Amino acid sequence: MEPSTESPTQAGHSSRKYTIRSNFGQSRQPRSRKNRPCDACRRRKTACVIPDKPPCLFCSGRGLVCRSSIADAPPDPHVTTSKASPLSNAPESSDAVPSPTSTDHQSVYDGSASTPVVHDGLVRQQVPGDTEAVASFALSPRDPPETAVYTLEDVEDRTSHCLGLASEQDTYFLDSFRSLLLSEQDEIDANIIQVYDGSLQPHQHPVHFLMLLNGFPDHTVDAMKGASDGIEKIVWPHGPALVRLYFKYVHPAYPVVSKVRFLRQFATAKLVIPASLRGAVYALASPFWHRDPSLRDPCPFQQHELLAHCHISLRRELEAPNLCKLQACLLLLHITPPDIDSVETPTTWVLASQATACAQMIGLHQDPGPWSIAAWEKRLRKKLWWASYAIDCWSAVCHGNPPHIGSDTFDTAPPTLDDLRFDEDVPEDLQYLVDPENVSFRISDGARFLEMVNITRNLRTVLDYSL
Repeated sequence: MEPSTESPTQAGHSSRKYTIRSNFGQSRQPRSRKNRPCDACRRRKTACVIPDKPPCLFCSGRGLVCRSSIADAPPDPHVTTSKASPLSNAPESSDAVPSPTSTDHQSVYDGSASTPVVHDGLVRQQVPGDTEAVASFALSPRDPPETAVYTLEDVEDRTSHCLGLASEQDTYFLDSFRSLLLSEQDEIDANIIQVYDGSLQPHQHPVHFLMLLNGFPDHTVDAMKGASDGIEKIVWPHGPALVRLYFKYVHPAYPVVSKVRFLRQFATAKLVIPASLRGAVYALASPFWHRDPSLRDPCPFQQHELLAHCHISLRRELEAPNLCKLQACLLLLHITPPDIDSVETPTTWVLASQATACAQMIGLHQDPGPWSIAAWEKRLRKKLWWASYAIDCWSAVCHGNPPHIGSDTFDTAPPTLDDLRFDEDVPEDLQYLVDPENVSFRISDGARFLEMVNITRNLRTVLDYSL
């Protein structure tokens, strides 16, 4: 949908345009409880919850093929059945489904297979002799972009801002924009994407993100570039050695950095990594300088020299928050303070508040399980949310303040060992950046982080009863 507006003073000028990838203006179709559930849910005698298109939530979460036996199923007015057995014999029309022999499909269809069923762009067909149905998405020109899997992190020159709770028909939805959207050319510099359209379950509301175009002024760009150059000048030529020390001594104890993603970017284009995150990795690794036999001379810099540049850059970077910048916020909390710092300094509390705000701004307080985003991003978002939650709870205890995160303001599921294992096994082409013992995921490291989360949840229970 591409609505445009034009004020009386703009007659003759190009109108403002923005794109909303959602279901605005369309009432949600009622879902009949008489529709037959999929075979897996029917065997479990439970409701079959399909947020938008098959597979249902149960099958999706377990990697099962979501199918419903056609026999004895009640007719569905939204299902179109072809009269011919092979899809290739279907009549050509603007709504025709692409042939299953196309290279766009991973599934193989047998010409003697039973009649295919097309439901909202999903092709479902039973192959003779096979106990499982073959299913794949067949996109027609009329299919909306919601069928795609989005990414919120790697969109060039754009930042994803989580929008507030709203239904699709909420007239105040557009008023929930939190950032200035007009560029110097008086055009809208944002898109809205819907990563989840909600369900009939309680509190399963639609989830939207504002993809805001990053428009930093020149002085902000110059400040970030100056901080980045300053960090690299201080550590040169020891950057790779410091990265190796970080993933040997720091990362196992606090695995908030996406290991392989960081190493990949560092090896190919390290300046793409925010200066605050690079500087934090270097700074946290510097106390272990003497443990690397290849670094024979004393460390040529002080940790606080890097921190100065990190905070200068982070202040500007948080105008466009993302997962990398949140990782920097979390790491900078663990820098050893100088001896001259007073124990009453509020630095930890202030930095924890900064991390919490960043996490909430990019929507980590909402469970990404059913969202239409990549699996790696779901896992990383869960891990970073609980790292932020832990920082909020423990800093509150240290300073005697109430936590910033309300106990009923998030629904992100706790991480699992698989979430922590993801992106930890270093491929061969990047193994030169880590020591051999740090190439593979260690279960003990993941278990330590999970136990930290469990202890934090118990601590929060105590805090809630004491407030």
